[in-house]
Amino acid sequence: MPLIGVLIYIAIDVFIYSTRPMPENVMAVYADTMIAGACLIAAVSIYLAAGKFDRSDINRRPWQWMSYGLALSFFGKVIYIILRQVSRFDPFPCLGDLFLLSGDLTFLWGLWIFARACLRKDFVPPYSGQIPSVAISMIALFFTSACVIVPVFSMRSDPLTERWIAILYPILDIAALSLSARLACLFWSLRQPPIARSWFILALAYVLLNTADSFHGFLEVMHLYHPYHWINLTWVIAYLLIANAGLTQIRLLTHLDETASSEIPS
Repeated sequence: MPLIGVLIYIAIDVFIYSTRPMPENVMAVYADTMIAGACLIAAVSIYLAAGKFDRSDINRRPWQWMSYGLALSFFGKVIYIILRQVSRFDPFPCLGDLFLLSGDLTFLWGLWIFARACLRKDFVPPYSGQIPSVAISMIALFFTSACVIVPVFSMRSDPLTERWIAILYPILDIAALSLSARLACLFWSLRQPPIARSWFILALAYVLLNTADSFHGFLEVMHLYHPYHWINLTWVIAYLLIANAGLTQIRLLTHLDETASSEIPS
């Protein structure tokens, strides 16, 4: 999505969240639909980025797995929207959580395959970019523990299964954040800022996702969440950042293809 489109959307949402022009039940549908829509845009963008790689390129498959993961997350969010409209209450946990968690794990699998392939290369220095990524992960883990893990296990009396599902979302976010930050720092240390750019954007997206998931867990524990809360906008921005990471990768690969074509003697 072009930057101007994102800025226009954010401006509209700021107006909506500030003025509260619709009932909360309508706002809940609007917020859930915007989040699902942004997730779908991210899935398409990452899939198109995967398509820019040659079929024989080993980097193609990880990006495909990442797009499949986002697609599963999209279907999970759609299931939540439908069940909320049918039941008129929060259906957590439900079939949607199976799709959402499967989507997070699938996305994480794609990230892991890509990171493992990069870190195995002979020219990569040992522990390159590891310290910054570990530091970022530890900060995120501390934040998640304070907002979700400790409150969920000390202040809620829900079944144990529900509590574990609640904390799985931010924990998986931390894992994706750690790998994204490691790849960004790795390519930056190798003096490859154009390649690092998409991974920095992806890491920023998971900072926002972890913040939103953690803060949402805290609000649910304290019974303070409502459809007009600003964390809904945070989820949308995070998915749009993932979409932007895909577009950045597409631009990079297109530029590399054009450069290679221009160097071929006529």
